[in-house]
Order: sequence, then C-alpha cells, then structure tokens
Amino acid sequence: MLKIAMERAIHSRLVTVRTFCLLLIANASICVTPLRLDAQSPPSSPETLMLHGRFDVRGQYGTIPGQTTLLERDFEWWRRGDVGFWQYHLELGGESRLRENVTVRLTLTARSRDSDRDYVAWGNEVGLSARVKEASISLNRLFSSRVALSGGRQQVAYPMFTLYDYVGGRLTVRATSWLSLDWGQWQVFEGRNIELSGQSSDDIDLWGPQAKFVTPTVSGKVYALIHSKAGGSDGVSNNVRLLGLSATTRYWQGFSIYGAGVYQHGNSSAPLIGQRTVRAWAFRGNLILKASEKLIMGLEYWQGSGDDPGTGGKLENFQQFGYRNSLAKSSQFYRPGLSNLRLVRFRLKGTKRSLTGSAHIARVGESRPGKWFSTEVGIAVSYAYSKDVSLRWRYGSTFNGDRMQVFEMSSGFIGNDRR
Repeated sequence: MLKIAMERAIHSRLVTVRTFCLLLIANASICVTPLRLDAQSPPSSPETLMLHGRFDVRGQYGTIPGQTTLLERDFEWWRRGDVGFWQYHLELGGESRLRENVTVRLTLTARSRDSDRDYVAWGNEVGLSARVKEASISLNRLFSSRVALSGGRQQVAYPMFTLYDYVGGRLTVRATSWLSLDWGQWQVFEGRNIELSGQSSDDIDLWGPQAKFVTPTVSGKVYALIHSKAGGSDGVSNNVRLLGLSATTRYWQGFSIYGAGVYQHGNSSAPLIGQRTVRAWAFRGNLILKASEKLIMGLEYWQGSGDDPGTGGKLENFQQFGYRNSLAKSSQFYRPGLSNLRLVRFRLKGTKRSLTGSAHIARVGESRPGKWFSTEVGIAVSYAYSKDVSLRWRYGSTFNGDRMQVFEMSSGFIGNDRR
C-alpha cells in the first residue's frame, strides 16, 4: 500500500510539473511585433486565434495657444491654457479564422472624456468607458477568389475625408492585378446624440464606390460617396455628394510626391438658417526627398475651403460632418479641423541604428479671413528599445513664446496562432 501511495504521489507531481511546463512554453511562444492598423494579419491555418494589443503612455507639459475657429469633435477639449497631464492608450483584440475563408475580428479600446480618441486621462478618478473599435466578419472568398465581403463595425478610410470605424459592409472585387473595386455602405450613430426615448437621432448614411490602383510608377484611390443625414436631435440634415482622389508616386531620383483632394457638392439644412447649397473642397500635397537611406526631408501643405460671408445661400466651408480625420494634419501646438484650414510644414528626419531624430517648422492659419497663427518649431528624439517597444521625447516652441514637451512610450504585439 505504501508503495502504491508513493507511486501515485510521484505521478501526480510529474503531471503537475508537465502541465506547468506546457503552460510556460505556450505563453513563451507568443511573439511580439509592432502593431500596424494598415497591416494584414499573417496567414494562419483554419480555426486559429490571433491576439493583438497596444499600450501607449503619453505625458504632456506646456502651454496650448489659441486654436483655429473650427475643431473636430475628438479634439474640442484641446483649448488655450497651461497643461500638465498624462494619458494612456489601451487596446486589445483578436482575429479568429473559423474556416479557411472566414475571418472574425473583435477589438476594444478604452477611452475617457477630455482625451484624444481612444485615449484615457490618467487620474485617481476617471470616468472610463470601453469602445468597440472593430467587430466584423469577412468572407474572403465569395463565389470567386476575386470577390470578398465584410460586414460589421470596421476601420474605414477615405482620403482627405474620414478615418474612423463605421458599421456597415464592403464588397470588394479584385478586377486585375493592379486594380480593385469596392462598394461600401456605412451607418454612423454618435452615442452622445441618441434620444432618451431610444430612437436613433443623427442617423448618418454614407455609401458609394471606391477604386484602388497600383502601377509601377503610381498608386492611389478614387472614390465617390453620398453623405445623407435626415434631421436628428440637432435638426441638421445633409444630402451631399463627394468625389475624392489620392495618388503617390514611386521614388524617382530620390523624390516622391503625394497629392489628395476632395470636392463636396449638395445641400444642407439647419434650424433658423434654412437650406443652403454646399460647394466645398480640400487639398493636401506632400513632396518628399530621400537624400539617403538615413535622411529624409519633406514639405507638406493642407488647405480646406472656408465660407464666404457674402454668399448667404451657399455653404463653402469644407464639411466635416462629425467624421474624424487623423492627427496627421495637426502640429505639436495646433489641432485644427480641415474646414477653413491652411497648414504648411517642413520636416527633416534622420536615423542611426536605434535612434531617430527629427525637426519641423510649421505654420497654421485660416483661409477666411486670410490669417496665420504663430510659427512653431520642434525637435524629437525616438529610441527603439526593442522591435515592439519605443520611447520618444518631443520639444516645441512658438514664436509667441509658448513651449511644450511630450514624453511617450509605445508598445504593441501580435500573438501567434492559438488553437
């Protein structure tokens, strides 16, 4: 009996050690790489799970100068005054391939008020909420390997108009090796504008085709959209057609050119003001010189049309419609909306091993009335601690005496297949 008991004890301990080792190996097998929103997930076998996540920390100290008249909703909290705060970005999600040609994605982010989109203000008492960034299902092969269909909440990007996540669907057809076509139909519900009765207010529809092309010398997108909004809690309705184009040239003699533009045509109606026709536009251009593998220079220009007070029946302000554009058009001190904007910026960036240094000079203004705000200059130093963790310090100053420094640490991972 004693011998049997000892054998059982030894067997139990071996099972425990074996289980612990298996768990340790499974956890150690997760490889970490930087997360890119525009990157495609690596191929995996059927019925697998890919995890991804981000955790970024940002501290900011200095003075915010007076801003442009029109800001985007996510940046309305960015107002004049002395600031000293910390924020963090927390994101976690997964991708499951249920079958060879079926993919399901779910991504959540944390957010709080008085912070940039998907960022949380760091404090003892923070009103924290979770936001569904992506919840979609994709049929990667529909009738043909050239046709795909995706539905649900997805990341949607139309050049110069919007970069956000909408609920809807997209049908994609790969016409040739260099041309793909898609039809997107999206619906937007802003949570802060839902009626107490539970009925949808500010029900916004956006739909239309888009073409993407890639050739040996140039790549780009062309899209035609209809923006439709019927009343709502704010009483504003829109019926506007949009035509957009973006293109990037390959490097030639060290130079590359990027250009994008969008034109808006339709009508808008608001309480007290009544109906007005919409005729608006926006443009972005970027000239890049790759002097060497380690040195890059760029000159960038943004402009959005502004309203002319002398044309009462016409709305010439570039319509932002509540959709979010990225921080690409922002500088260290200014976070303007694209409406009525003028921005010119020169950048210089150099890399040596794990260190990257950059400098910029920028000027932000408004088209109507034609005016410029103070010119700003800034420097930044980034250090790649590893392939998945980086540190960055930024310092900037305006000619009016405003100063600001920013501390950032970013990390991200994409996990291996978990079956």
